[in-house]
Amino acid sequence: MLPITHGIWASNSTGFNTYYQDILDYGTSQGYTLPSDAQQELQNSLVESMVNLGVWDNLDIFYVFATDAGSDFARINWIDPNRNYAQPVNAPSFTSNEGYTGNHIALSYIETNFIVGSTGANFQNSDACLLAYIYDDIANNTFGDIGLADEQYLTGTQYGAINSKLPASGALNTRAEYSLLDPTTSPFNTSDVPTSVGLSHVDRSNSTQIQFYKNGTLLNTRAATQTNIDRDLYVNFLRGRYLADYSDRTISIGGAGGSIASAASGFGTAITTYMTSI
Repeated sequence: MLPITHGIWASNSTGFNTYYQDILDYGTSQGYTLPSDAQQELQNSLVESMVNLGVWDNLDIFYVFATDAGSDFARINWIDPNRNYAQPVNAPSFTSNEGYTGNHIALSYIETNFIVGSTGANFQNSDACLLAYIYDDIANNTFGDIGLADEQYLTGTQYGAINSKLPASGALNTRAEYSLLDPTTSPFNTSDVPTSVGLSHVDRSNSTQIQFYKNGTLLNTRAATQTNIDRDLYVNFLRGRYLADYSDRTISIGGAGGSIASAASGFGTAITTYMTSI
């Protein structure tokens, strides 16, 4: 983990953190429309928070789709702008300051081309996370907001996914559904999640359990023995673990990498602060 002062002393002549300046420089080099000056300040503050919390170094990919910049800038991987530029598939719609909206009829989603567990990646068998900030409140039985897709077999094995809200179902009421490298035949769920809006985060910091957080608050810890990563699994947004598991929600922020459980509360606050400020 970097020292907590890194976000201060690693700034440049513009006053921005060097990591955030790299994002702006990449956008400029590609001819993308940059965020407004006011939003650049907010985004820089978000990067500063992530660095100081130790979250930045643990993630492999991180996207801020909710921006007043162009849709092309919104697809930059903040952790490393030179790789894993996100690609829209089947035309998910982009709305400024909200993000990308899926369409399960059109099978639209966001492909990152990030393969989890690859050499040098933070995302590993017993050290992993998936996260998604959802902008709108839509309940559905099956649609996933983020998932690990087996592009070769498309078998629907429970490699990992988050569905940030399901409709009422008996005593469970409304709930979120989640899985992360566990061999169960169906995903876990946590009850009393009244809205899909906000940051949903599933985390594995060891080989025997997973945890589910909402806006940085731990809602559930479940025993879940990990499944080894034995094939190429790609991180998708607006698409869950199944071939037909597509979301109609709007994703504002998404990411994946190693465990960030130790910083979940502060990270949830930083993300919420950004989303309520734009």
